[in-house]
Amino acid sequence: MKKALLIIACMAFALSAQAVDFMTIRNNKEKMTSMQWEPFKKQCIGQMVYWSGWVDEVKASGGRYKVLVDMDAPDALSVFDVTVYVSESQAMSLSKDQRVSVSGRIKSIGTFLGMNITLDDAVVN
Repeated sequence: MKKALLIIACMAFALSAQAVDFMTIRNNKEKMTSMQWEPFKKQCIGQMVYWSGWVDEVKASGGRYKVLVDMDAPDALSVFDVTVYVSESQAMSLSKDQRVSVSGRIKSIGTFLGMNITLDDAVVN
């Protein structure tokens, strides 16, 4: 009995440790009511994610360097979805529409005029 409980606990931990997918967040924002969305959004904050997208823009912002990443291919009519901060040298090395991988911890999910997710401790490759 103890062994079965241990296995169940390990499986539950493994499932909870999986990174949330960007499309899951986007789809839930579109389909959930506000009552459902707010707890889901809070659950996402702090999760580590590993996503790929395309550089939409790179800007200097208050002494920091902001990379705006569009999760939709460059040929799609869309705007940026993810914001990450990088070093100046990395900011200078990125090109518009360049495919990048981003990883980091979800800091915030904004929903004004679309959806924008800001990542902390981000790495762009």
